[in-house]
Amino acid sequence: MSKTLMVMGGSGFIGQNIAKYFLKGEYNKFKISKLILVSRSGQLNKKYKKHKNYKNITIKKIDLLKKISFLPKSDYVIFGASPTLKGIGNFKKEFENTKKIMKNFLYFLKKNKFNCKLLYISSGSVYGINKNKKKISENHKISFSKLRKLDLEKRNYALGKIDCERQLKNFSKSSKIKIIITRCFSFVDDNISLHKNYFMGNMVDNIRKSKSLNLNSKNPKGIFRSYMHCRDLSKWFLVILQNTNKKYQIYNVGSDKAETLFDISKKLSSYYDLNLNYKIPKTKLKIDDYYIPLIDKVKKYYKLKIDYSNFEAIKKSIDFK
Repeated sequence: MSKTLMVMGGSGFIGQNIAKYFLKGEYNKFKISKLILVSRSGQLNKKYKKHKNYKNITIKKIDLLKKISFLPKSDYVIFGASPTLKGIGNFKKEFENTKKIMKNFLYFLKKNKFNCKLLYISSGSVYGINKNKKKISENHKISFSKLRKLDLEKRNYALGKIDCERQLKNFSKSSKIKIIITRCFSFVDDNISLHKNYFMGNMVDNIRKSKSLNLNSKNPKGIFRSYMHCRDLSKWFLVILQNTNKKYQIYNVGSDKAETLFDISKKLSSYYDLNLNYKIPKTKLKIDDYYIPLIDKVKKYYKLKIDYSNFEAIKKSIDFK
């Protein structure tokens, strides 16, 4: 029997990539025949509209900050909606709006006795800064002292995710809906944000323009990252949604292959034959942030694997066609 997938936050980075892989037929094996994208803007990449399977996508323009009066019936829901306010003065408002969006959504589900399997896209940022060279497990205690070490924007983002997780957990106690929290780490694809203050976006932008790579971190050998490609991510989401049989679960999702920003940059500069500008501190090197998930739990339970290495995922995002 064919299934319907609805994505709340369909115009965002992950939502647009889910649409792309749906159009490519990646979800046929999951029997997903219809995709519904819900967002405030109702936008979709223009090139997708030319695809032969576009007729199987429905776009709903709904402002989740307001009372929700209707949502189409769906077998699976991926919730990645978040406010898009920018600027230093808006961080607190963005936090409040994040909470309000989830509150409105859960109120609609309860009032209308909506039945589905629900996957919420949370974030690894809820764990805060990790200065231990040890992968972060789902049992890692959420510490507000570690959150305080994040910059203001990331801190409010993390606090918003924590509150949404809290709302979902409380909702699960009186609902029959199966809820999966996925604490997502770092991801790449060809529509990656090319923001100059975002390490990987900056790298991808410079490589596409054949410009020198600038590694501006004060301690590039002390910051660790791993990158999962969105093709892997979207496949993991569907496997988890189809096979979950527990009422409420939390999983880390992302690549667990740790590399320093310095090592990643060196590989990219060497492969694309570009200069790499960087500074290594003369003081004793320390770990500033080991943002690497332990994913044994989700891999074991759902028999999942990662198809692309860090370098392959990044390269595929740069050399897209």
